[in-house]
Amino acid sequence: MSRRSTVCLLALVLVCILPLAARKPSPRTPAQTVVTTPLQASAPAYSRYFQEALQAKAMGQYAEAFELFKFCLSLDSTQAAAYSELADFYQGMQQTAKALEYYEKACQLDEDNEWYALQLAAACREDKRIYKAINLLKKTVKDHPEKYELYYHISDMYIQLKDYKSALKALEQFETFTGPKEELSLQKYRLYLSMDQPKKALKEMERLCRTQPDNQHYRVLLAHACMENKQPATAYDLLTDVKSQDPDNGEALIFLADYYEQQGQTDAMMQEMTDLVERPGVSFEHKMYTLMYLLGKQSDDSVLIQHSFDRILEQYPEEYAIHEQYVRWLLQHGEKDKAREELRNVLDMNPNQLEVWKDYLSLYFETNDYRQIRAICQQARNYFPEEAAFWYYDALTYAIEQQYDQAVDTYLTCLQKTDPANKALVSQILGYLGDIFHQKGDEQQAFDYYNRALAENPSNVLTLNNYAYYLSQKGEDLERAEIMSRQSLRADPNNSTYLDTYAWILFKQGKYEMARIYIERALISNTSDADANAEMGEHYGDILWFCGQQDAARLEWQKALRLSENPSEKLIQKTNTGTYVE
Repeated sequence: MSRRSTVCLLALVLVCILPLAARKPSPRTPAQTVVTTPLQASAPAYSRYFQEALQAKAMGQYAEAFELFKFCLSLDSTQAAAYSELADFYQGMQQTAKALEYYEKACQLDEDNEWYALQLAAACREDKRIYKAINLLKKTVKDHPEKYELYYHISDMYIQLKDYKSALKALEQFETFTGPKEELSLQKYRLYLSMDQPKKALKEMERLCRTQPDNQHYRVLLAHACMENKQPATAYDLLTDVKSQDPDNGEALIFLADYYEQQGQTDAMMQEMTDLVERPGVSFEHKMYTLMYLLGKQSDDSVLIQHSFDRILEQYPEEYAIHEQYVRWLLQHGEKDKAREELRNVLDMNPNQLEVWKDYLSLYFETNDYRQIRAICQQARNYFPEEAAFWYYDALTYAIEQQYDQAVDTYLTCLQKTDPANKALVSQILGYLGDIFHQKGDEQQAFDYYNRALAENPSNVLTLNNYAYYLSQKGEDLERAEIMSRQSLRADPNNSTYLDTYAWILFKQGKYEMARIYIERALISNTSDADANAEMGEHYGDILWFCGQQDAARLEWQKALRLSENPSEKLIQKTNTGTYVE
């Protein structure tokens, strides 16, 4: 591949809480109505046009529907349904005042319709008119007691206003219909704490437990409440009792470990966590929670963490979440070979996992083992033949190994698999094809691909740089080459290759002193690539020669010759003769 290419690594209740714009599609800009009607229309005419409007809306013809609904009101301005439909459109167009006006009109025309009241309440809440929304919901639930679930949303609105006492009262009204429930008790518990009434908060959780004395989950919640209310002894008794009755209760074990940590009993906490991981009956979710806690503590006890990984992997071999986390941990500790082996195990168990194949492939990028990368791509394509990524990296390895014909064929296949809407990737592939054809000596094909690449993505900096450089080598279209090179340099001002390209274009234009500034910046920026340093060193020598520093130029040519694995004939001549060679 080109020396300038770089390898890229890789619904009713909810109406009160959901914005209306999220429930109904926003209309497009209304078009002029095309409906022609008599000056006066009968009720059947209104009904006919209203149905046409509903049908247009259902078909996504929003502009037409909007105009038809307006026309319906011109036929009969006492129809609440038309006002409601138009209010939805105005809400979608962010015309809040107009939407509220139309929702209110619908409610006035049909006071018994709870749907219109709910629409208006939702609009009021969205417009921060919370008290009005609350009053509307209260009236609705008063007129329609079967809508008692609205009390929960009334409570939520009071919480938004930080009126916790009223929020609590609304929840209690809700509870008279449903009876005690965990969600309600937890919400009431939080409200009591917000009101600085911890004793009442604790009593609420005790009341919940009394409803189901054998519910171990409720007892764990009560223990947690006791810990929050500075009653650790009571919490401990509850948790140990739950553990004795249900040894595999992961929730209790986690809170018990938390208790030990709060008491400063680190050894007991770690033992509890170890026991939790060991017990086969504890759920996968609770084991993962414990493991993530240990990882979050950034514990130096890698033996404990490794042991935890081993036990969970042994118990849940088909859960990808644990394998993924294990791979991350191994990579953090420099265990790249183990990480690759772990992902290979996952794929052997279930090869139909696209993201796992991509993760597995990414672990080989920095190995420079191109045959292995290519083998992985080819294996992955057996399961995902249409996935462009596996063709892309396959082609890349061929290009790096200078197997240009195979690279071209594979890139062209990759192009067919790539979504045309992904212009950045399409441009990248076309640019790489340009690089390959340039290496093959087919400049016309190369430049054609470069032009196509820039047509897809004018900001493709790699193609901008390569195209500019190869134009400068030919000494053609240097003004365009300078513009493209400058654009790539703006995107990455410290890139030594881009700096070298710009310096060389300036040299070709006879701007020697300016070229010297940029070539020296390029040499400073490039500290590792010896072959690139050799090419830049030769450029530096050429530029110094025309800046009148012939002795310094000879030294740079000699240095470039020592660094170059395959020196050009011109470089050899310059070094031997001590004279610039065109």
